Amino acid sequence: SGSPVRPSDYNRYRLTLPMVPNENIKQQFRTGYMHYCCWPCVCDTQDFIRVDTKTIRLKDGPKEFAFAVIGNPCDHPDELTKPFVQPFYGREETTIEKTAPEVRCDRETSTLEGATYSDNGYIII
Repeated sequence: SGSPVRPSDYNRYRLTLPMVPNENIKQQFRTGYMHYCCWPCVCDTQDFIRVDTKTIRLKDGPKEFAFAVIGNPCDHPDELTKPFVQPFYGREETTIEKTAPEVRCDRETSTLEGATYSDNGYIII
């Protein structure tokens, strides 16, 4: 949902999520903790979020970190204006563009403005 949460023991869930697909490696998984505002977000995480690496250059050399990632919405920018029925808040028809106006694509590069990308080109959340 993107709702802000205050991290606590009461909203922390341990999850095992798949790594992003890699044709050269058998499916791998990573386990970690995430904080949620409500239980449906746990199900959404299992359906839509994966784990990928981001290599960060540190003073003593590069180090690989694991991050939660989503696909790039700018791979299909027309989907941002496609109507859908919002299952919450009165079941109104809306679009991602209306509901999340901060999701903006650079049409020339097909990149999400302001996003940090993982090693394999996914959006780090």
